[in-house]
Amino acid sequence: MMPSLLFLLKEGFVGLLRSRGSALMAIVTITVSLVLIGLFLIVTLNLNEFAENLKKRLEVTVFLDDSFDEDKTRRIREHILALQSIGSVDYVSKEMAVAEFREHSERLNVDYLEVLGFNPLPASFRLHPVAEFLSSGGVAEIVQQLEAIDGIEELDIKYEKNLLPLLESRLQVIVAIDIVIGVVLCVGALLLVSNNVRLIILSRERLITTMKLVGATPMFVQAPMFIQGFLQGFLGGIAAAVLLFLLTELAAVELPDIVAVGAGVYGLVVVLGILLGFSGSLTAVRRFL
Repeated sequence: MMPSLLFLLKEGFVGLLRSRGSALMAIVTITVSLVLIGLFLIVTLNLNEFAENLKKRLEVTVFLDDSFDEDKTRRIREHILALQSIGSVDYVSKEMAVAEFREHSERLNVDYLEVLGFNPLPASFRLHPVAEFLSSGGVAEIVQQLEAIDGIEELDIKYEKNLLPLLESRLQVIVAIDIVIGVVLCVGALLLVSNNVRLIILSRERLITTMKLVGATPMFVQAPMFIQGFLQGFLGGIAAAVLLFLLTELAAVELPDIVAVGAGVYGLVVVLGILLGFSGSLTAVRRFL
């Protein structure tokens, strides 16, 4: 068993070295393809993380009528907290609203509230939805729930209506582009690996025929080809992972708070390279052996 395994490994390495020109081209193609796929994946993951952070900052504001007394306000707050879609509620009094307005408008030389002579800003509740409702459909459901509460009308509810649909649509487009580019690059790399294995099969046609005549099993004949495809994919994956690591480290220096890459991305790139190499060799073996 061990001698046969060593023979197959040797044949796999020898075949790869004999066709080093085409093998190198296949490895380079896999590397470039995986680097591009990895870059698009990293950009998508970071954009998704950025979008998730924006969603977490989303607030739904419910303005309260000035005629509401403390008891009415308390009952509305209790009804809101009873909703499973709401994680927390912050109360903003009229005085707090004035302080915030002045803080945001401190660059202006005119104090509009002092000119008016009274405080026109209403008290309000700032609602923080739970994660499961941080979507355009989820927030729309929250609005419906709020409108069912006595004392809250549609005009009292304010939030960034266009933010979530915009984020979701843009992310869908980016993911679709990633998939198309990834498929095209993977197909190109797979065809090159398959062609390289085909050339190896043709160059060793006499040896393969002899092995079959002396009773070699199909797996024994095919195994070196699978090993060669595996090696091409593995080497291409390792090279791509190293290049991606260097590129992301360089980007992280320039954009420290934006670029974040988990170790799993590099592992995924190596695994994808192995799958491409093995799939390419499998395609060639099925067609030419």
